[in-house]
Amino acid sequence: MMHGTVKRKEELTPVEKQARDQKAAKVLEMTDYFFKVRKGEVAAPDDPLAFTELMAQLCTEIATIYNYRREILEKQIAQLKENDAASLSKLIQKEFQLITILLKKHPKSYTLWTHRQWTVLQSIEIDKVLKEKELPLIQSVQTEYLLCVKMLQMDERNFHVWNYRNWLNSVTNFANDEDKFLKQKIEQNFSNFSAYHFRSKYLLKIHNNNDSLKARVITEGNLGIIPIPKNILEEELELISQAIYIQPKEHGVWLYQRWLIGVIQPFGIRNIIITNDKVEIYFNKKAQKISNHLVFSCPIELLNEEQFGDKIIYKKPEQDHFLVSLNNRILQQIDDPYIDQDTSSRFVLNQQITITENKVYGVANDLNDVYEFVIQTTKQKIEFLKEVIKEEANNHFAYIQILYLYRYLVSTLSLTKKIDDLKSIIDEAFDYSQKLVKFNQSQVSLYLNNQWKESYEEALQQKGGWL
Repeated sequence: MMHGTVKRKEELTPVEKQARDQKAAKVLEMTDYFFKVRKGEVAAPDDPLAFTELMAQLCTEIATIYNYRREILEKQIAQLKENDAASLSKLIQKEFQLITILLKKHPKSYTLWTHRQWTVLQSIEIDKVLKEKELPLIQSVQTEYLLCVKMLQMDERNFHVWNYRNWLNSVTNFANDEDKFLKQKIEQNFSNFSAYHFRSKYLLKIHNNNDSLKARVITEGNLGIIPIPKNILEEELELISQAIYIQPKEHGVWLYQRWLIGVIQPFGIRNIIITNDKVEIYFNKKAQKISNHLVFSCPIELLNEEQFGDKIIYKKPEQDHFLVSLNNRILQQIDDPYIDQDTSSRFVLNQQITITENKVYGVANDLNDVYEFVIQTTKQKIEFLKEVIKEEANNHFAYIQILYLYRYLVSTLSLTKKIDDLKSIIDEAFDYSQKLVKFNQSQVSLYLNNQWKESYEEALQQKGGWL
């Protein structure tokens, strides 16, 4: 089954079966011969490039064929660079043509797309030689973008093409029209999950890097530290709200909205518990390398830190009074990602917690405008989902979504001192989770209901820190 279409097998006629068996025998014979050539057990054909082309047509998915072919091509390219640079373009263009012919029959072949990547990289290097000798350039990357457009017109969900286009973007630092292209694909079909997925990658790569964040802080102030610019975020949320109204039972639209709200939620300290000999610091979500970014006003010994976790333990210092600080490194203009391999968690808000005689005295921060924007944006989308639920009373997607957004809201509010808000929100979310499991017993529904039940019970017995 593919995208809702069931493929039915048709019975072969005796003639067709005979033809199939003869082809299979020929393929096995040729494959056996190829591997003997590869191992040097028999002499190679006079034209090894033509031989590997034939093998690629017979057995498209065997990666060893392309490995062997690349070795042959690399030798020929090296020779032509020295003696006949003008023929380099012809050689590599012929390789592109071969792969294109094979892709028409096998558009979802991992080996073909991998080989095409290699061919692009070779063409880029060859262009450098051609430029030095003032010969016409190949400029394959532009052609490859056009290939992706054509192939996505034939199958807009072919993730091999999407991955290839994304790889091209990494080589060229994105096509000039990438933003327009991705938005167009979404507007053409709100069910195109691949377009949502790669748009999320695009937005983070363009906007959530050190240079972009620093520039936005200069022009936008504190709001510049949000992973996606405020105006773009609002446009994306409006686009996906329209998609939800049009296709309220399409999984992709809900995932993209959840990602948009989730990515703007800040990382920070939600609680500190002081025992006789330890200082336990809890964060609102898991992250890496947390200890590198905590600052204490006195010497302190690290006892335990998970590689990827939401808790860190220190030995209690001798001082009765000390400060714990967590700072946004972008605002400090430091060229160092806040948290490795976790772009969404790089969004951290300044916090300073005072500890005196084993008591935690809350959070001080100077980024209330950022807190307010994130909290209000999340609340607005929760209100939007309430309206969707009124119109789609049995749409489990809407219930599941609102429970996730409530979780984001609680996670961010836990970084503040708004305890009353937290308790009322948890109570409201628990009510929605109970309504959900009355008509939907899916695994995710039951999981969310159990989570909110635990949160509800914990809220009734609030203890520790400022929560």
